[in-house]
Amino acid sequence: MHRFILALAVLAFTCLLLPATAGAVCPCSSAAGFDNFCHHAPSTAGCSMTWPGGYCDPNGDASYTDADWVRGYNEYRGQYPNGCNASESCPCSSAAGFDNFCHHAPSTPGCGMTWPGGYCDPNGDASYSDADWVRGYYDYQDSFPSGCGSTPPPSPSCSCSGGSDYWGNAINPASTYCGYTVCGGDNQNYECTSTGWASRGGSPCAGSPTSCTCTGGTDYWGHAIDPASTYCGLDVCGADNQIYECTTSGWQSRGGSPCATPSPSCRCTNGSDYWGNAINPDSTYCGYTVCGGDNQQYRCDPDGWQAIGGSPCADGGPRNLNCFGLAINANGPPVSAPTVAQLQALGVRWVRTIVYAGNWEMVRNLGEALNQANINLIVVFNSQSFVDTLCETDRFQIPGNCFWYAYQDQFADNLLSFANSYDDYVDAYELWNEPDLTDVPSNAFPDLIRQGSAALRTVSSKPVILSGPAGQNWLDYFDEILFELETDATLAYDGVAVHPYGKRLAGVPAYPQGQTMESAIDDVLNLMSRPVPLWITEFGVPLVDLQSFGDPAAVQADYLSAAYTLFGQYSEDEVAHAFWFAWSDYVQDSVNGGGRMGLIDVDLERRLAWDAYKACATDSCVLDSSQLTAMGGRLDCPCPAWDTTVDNVCAYPMVEACASLQQPACAETPINWQEGYYQLAQYCSAP
Repeated sequence: MHRFILALAVLAFTCLLLPATAGAVCPCSSAAGFDNFCHHAPSTAGCSMTWPGGYCDPNGDASYTDADWVRGYNEYRGQYPNGCNASESCPCSSAAGFDNFCHHAPSTPGCGMTWPGGYCDPNGDASYSDADWVRGYYDYQDSFPSGCGSTPPPSPSCSCSGGSDYWGNAINPASTYCGYTVCGGDNQNYECTSTGWASRGGSPCAGSPTSCTCTGGTDYWGHAIDPASTYCGLDVCGADNQIYECTTSGWQSRGGSPCATPSPSCRCTNGSDYWGNAINPDSTYCGYTVCGGDNQQYRCDPDGWQAIGGSPCADGGPRNLNCFGLAINANGPPVSAPTVAQLQALGVRWVRTIVYAGNWEMVRNLGEALNQANINLIVVFNSQSFVDTLCETDRFQIPGNCFWYAYQDQFADNLLSFANSYDDYVDAYELWNEPDLTDVPSNAFPDLIRQGSAALRTVSSKPVILSGPAGQNWLDYFDEILFELETDATLAYDGVAVHPYGKRLAGVPAYPQGQTMESAIDDVLNLMSRPVPLWITEFGVPLVDLQSFGDPAAVQADYLSAAYTLFGQYSEDEVAHAFWFAWSDYVQDSVNGGGRMGLIDVDLERRLAWDAYKACATDSCVLDSSQLTAMGGRLDCPCPAWDTTVDNVCAYPMVEACASLQQPACAETPINWQEGYYQLAQYCSAP
């Protein structure tokens, strides 16, 4: 009752603070590089986040210097996943006379053109009085030429005639095929489809008009590449299943993930570790690493066990080499996530990221790249991972005035849809995140997991991880949900996630009055009557909790080392993996201040915890951080990696590492988006 009264009071107070337009929908924008609600001007009508006190302007000075750019980016992408006018996911309707996308109701999910700023509602008043009905009709006819449910399957072959590229070179129809892409005369991309050339729009594709002609090329499917159709920047999937780019000096390999085939699968037999324990083949996967009988590391690859050598891996006692995970956020701007090379340098074996609505394709890009580096990926799928069309909740909340059984069905349906498209790129699924802190009732959570797991297992054999609670009464919540779920004939999960924050570790001054980390782990292990491995999918310590302990950065590094040392004393059947939270301060909701838990800060400066992690994962933990050789220094400004829709350095938060690229274009009023595009394109294409 007290919680209910408090919630009403908070709601009433919050309503007093919101601008009069807060009930409206924040509009989309077609401006180049516009991909963040915080790109709107301060106090934009309908955009409460841009008003004083909103997350774009917490201190109310209208400068956005303290804006939560990550949240603004993710919420904009969730609201407008395909841009203002995209029609790819807008549904067909069999209603009589329905022949126009503008016949859909205002703000129809999946129909960007019906949202404020789209071509059905340019002025955002939901009346369609200014709609582009002609475009709506033709776009609808192009998408559904034969009506609903009867669109003929695409032709397995394509030949596109009448094309010419940006530099006036005619495209030989014999060299085209389904998916063939060319930079057209209007400096936009065009793709060859079964119905001819289709515009793909996007940023200018030609950059500067440097002349390139590349000869002797053949693509993965055996098609010869007509030199007359080549140009600077043309990408082709080569015969060796790698990307090649046409440059002024000819074809240049860009390498990377296989461009035409799904990721391989691995299952390694007849393995045993340094201590004589047999390795269960069913527990192996691509990238699984073990310390072998000769005290050297071995990795499970598609061809079986492969020696990777290195330092003796058993020094200091048993080590679970697969333990080392890292929480990242691959949904945000490039400064918020590491590169594969950085992960490899740290010794990371597993990466964890949440999946956001409107950004599922990120998983394909991330999974392919990680697979090539033998790094595994676990994704978190929760309320933020899909647009709730039934209960109409905010993505960062759970159902309020909505029956749980209805929400559970919707959760399972969306999870199945995701797995149908992206299971090849995922190695494990964590269902939900900290249910007690999102007010999921303990008597409703088991059915959410059951339905989600049942749907997932119809298409995937990957491990399903039950998300654990993290609040003050976390163990009681665990007890209630495990008591219910362990009555099932077949468990709905393969592992249990825990987030043991605020726990005490021997030899580290942090949390002197807290429960020990060891007892927290043992409490969960003892709760289970049907044991499964623990996945510590988040743990860490924020610098703000360490201000009274001398050098906070040193204590943080010692905490990391002590934790991984403790986790290594458990078998893999007890503690399978442990993910430090987090790679960067950007992973947290608040990047300006926040808890400062990252291995790097918001300016891409390495902390001492970076060195501690690398020592633990690649050699052995150093329990006294004063003995670490501190790497220090700032990382380079990153190029877009997982989210390939980011193509403008002015879409990045303003950080020191990128200052040379962002100044002066991104500091101008208005922002010089064109210059920001060319600055990033030139920087990221440099050798």
